[in-house]
Amino acid sequence: MALPNLTLRTATQHHDLMRRVNMRLRDDPGFVQVLGNLVGDKSRTSYMPSEEIEARFRHLEEHVKALEERVFKRLDSGQPDA
Repeated sequence: MALPNLTLRTATQHHDLMRRVNMRLRDDPGFVQVLGNLVGDKSRTSYMPSEEIEARFRHLEEHVKALEERVFKRLDSGQPDA
């Protein structure tokens, strides 16, 4: 069954995004709730892409590892806690 047609006027730079959102709504039934929550909550405009989150976690992991190495070196050398 064909879906009803909808005509939207949007900036040219948003056309591809609108097509992708439409395809995702069609192909992923759970996306409608996620998109609805995103649109309905203005505080969600501070959305952070997963790539950025993963990069931040990698940075934190590297930092923790470096701190652990420093602590273990101090413990092994018998230096008191600083």
